[in-house]
Formats: sequence, C-alpha cells, structure tokens
Amino acid sequence: MASTNITFSSSRWHAYLSHLLSSTQPNSPTNEALYTTVQKYEISRKLLHISVGVLVFYWHIQGVVIEKILNRNLNALIILAAGDTLRHRFISISTIYRRMVGFLMRLEEANSYNSLIYYLLGTYLVMRIFPVDVAMMGILILSFADTAAATFGRLYATKTVYLRDGKSLAGTLAACISAGLIAAAFWSYVGADQYRLERRSMFDGSLSFCHDANKMPPPPDCSAITGPWAIVIMSIITGLVAAGSEFVNLLGCDDNLTIPLLSCFGIWLFLSIFGGTGSNWVFS
Repeated sequence: MASTNITFSSSRWHAYLSHLLSSTQPNSPTNEALYTTVQKYEISRKLLHISVGVLVFYWHIQGVVIEKILNRNLNALIILAAGDTLRHRFISISTIYRRMVGFLMRLEEANSYNSLIYYLLGTYLVMRIFPVDVAMMGILILSFADTAAATFGRLYATKTVYLRDGKSLAGTLAACISAGLIAAAFWSYVGADQYRLERRSMFDGSLSFCHDANKMPPPPDCSAITGPWAIVIMSIITGLVAAGSEFVNLLGCDDNLTIPLLSCFGIWLFLSIFGGTGSNWVFS
C-alpha cells in the first residue's frame, strides 16, 4: 500500500460532510439546513463528548475497577490515534476513516488530528494521576461544563465580551455555573459514607481550615465545615476551577487535554490544603 501525504481543503471537507447527510435522504431540501445546524453548533461532537464522560462515570458507579476503565480508555485511544495517523498517510484508510467519523470532525481537523484523541488522553491521564473522585469530577467538567461553554459561547458571545481569542465571557460563565451545579450533585454523592468506604476518595464530606487538618485525631482548635456548607464551598470552588481551566491557554494545547488536567489539579490542590481527612495522594 503506497503512502502519501493527504490534505483536504475546507470546501472539499464541507462538500463531503454535506454528502454524508444528504446521502440518507437524497433530494431532500432540508438536508442542507440540517447540515448547517449540525455543523454550526457541533451537535454530534457535543453529544459524543457528553456520552463518553457519562459512560466512564457509569462504569465507575457500577463498581468497575479503575484499572479496567483505564484499559478500556487506553484501547480506544490507541485505536483512534492509529487510525488518525494512518489516514494522513493512506488514501484508502482516509476514505474509510472519514466515512466513519467525519461527521464528528471540524473543518480544521481535516488536515490535523481528531480532538477526540486529546479527549481520551486527558481522561486517561487524570484517572492515572489523581484520586478517583477528583478524576471523575474532572471528566464531568470536560463532558458537561466544556460543552456548556461551547454552546453558550456560540449563542451569546457577540452579546458579551471576549476574554481572549475564542473565549467569551458567556462561555466562561456557562462553564462556571454548569460545573458548580454538577459538582453540587457529585460532591454530595462523594461525601456519602458508602462511597468513601468503597472507593478511594479525597473529599470526605468536610473541609478543615487549619494546617494540621490531616493529623489524626485533628487538633482541638481545628475548625471544620461539614454537611451542606461543605458541599456549597466545594461546588463554588469547582465552578471557579472549571472556568479558569476553560479560559487558560496552556502552550496552545487542545482544550480537551488541558481542561481535565487543570481542573483536577485545581481541585486536588484545594483539597490538599482544606480537604479534611480524605486521601490526598496524587498518583493514586
């Protein structure tokens, strides 16, 4: 099989994606409008982002051990990365690849790498590096908060200000609010005794504001916040961390890689200082 460097112009990629949609209903006048809507709002990509995160979290709460989840994630990453690399070298593989996942790709990814590779790499790294509850929160931020930021950023960017290239105030606020809401539900679940007993959790349902918070037993003058107020604080911190990770441009790296890593690091750092008696090990 002969290899070559393959490049596609935006117009050819646009035409190809249009063909994928129109092929299901030839001569349908609604197909072009459907394509425009799907492409403009990246509906397919957003659904995929959400579904991957939900699937990983579902496996986790069903009791699948983290090593099995890591292996599944790594297998998918290797297959996708190999296919994406080969499509740049071989025309026949490129054709098959575009038919299978072309509708999930942006125009600029025609001649670069699929962002799903960075998504899978980001989720793999946070599960490998951070405590399991912090890692799962980072994955949920990537799945939902990043999706909310992209959606509201496209809808309302022109009505707010741009904080930097490609990042609007509307999108950043959407990331903050959505992450805070998700965190409220997630940290309430994580704070439950059953979760802490069954899984290695960093957040134990309390926040301790003293230097010796992790000493057992804690010193008598150590003040602690527990119950709903601890959840509220964790939700606010998680929302702010998500907004910050959404805004930061880390050496030009793909957001799907940097958002979970930066989010998890921010949450881990906060819990390392104020996280009570939960596990605070990195490389869990």
